[in-house]
Amino acid sequence: MNVFLLALGYSFGWLEGALVVSRYHGEREIGRKGTGNIGASNVAIVLGFKSGLWVAAIDIFKAFLPMFIGRSYFALNLESTAILGIGVVIGHIFPLPFHFKGGKGAASMVGLGYGLSFHLGIAMHLAFLLFAIGSNYIFIGSLAVFVFLPVILLFTTGLTPAFYLSVLLMVIGFYKHQTNLRNLKEGKEMGLRNFFINRKKKA
Repeated sequence: MNVFLLALGYSFGWLEGALVVSRYHGEREIGRKGTGNIGASNVAIVLGFKSGLWVAAIDIFKAFLPMFIGRSYFALNLESTAILGIGVVIGHIFPLPFHFKGGKGAASMVGLGYGLSFHLGIAMHLAFLLFAIGSNYIFIGSLAVFVFLPVILLFTTGLTPAFYLSVLLMVIGFYKHQTNLRNLKEGKEMGLRNFFINRKKKA
């Protein structure tokens, strides 16, 4: 059952919001521009902040929807719902149709939180915003939600397969953000304030 839910979620993760929004704007090479990532932050860099928000909304919803359906119509318990959501995030990060080159998963992680419960979704959303704004770096907010999920599951489901999968997902999250961490160490990472200043100058 757990393997089926993980695989089902994985297939949902293939809906990449960045590709939907960028192709709507006639941009078919989003993966080769900006940071080269097909996620909300890169779309914001290449196509603008509003486009990035649309991508984030799609990626949040694609994680939330199957989890909501699973809990509402198939009576999935919290652990099974979490496994389904974790599958979505893994599918977003490593999508089979796009040669395993997807986004970094932060928005889908927030959607996973909403899929578990509205209050957890709000908490993860706030954690992302507070750490991103407080540190001046979006990727710090992203790492915060990857760390937050195992903590949530440890206190709600205990040492279950869902918890261990969330720890694996946290490791994947840090792996996907290794370039950001290296850039931060070398003083090359673009901060939030610099992003908005650069967008204002271009405008």
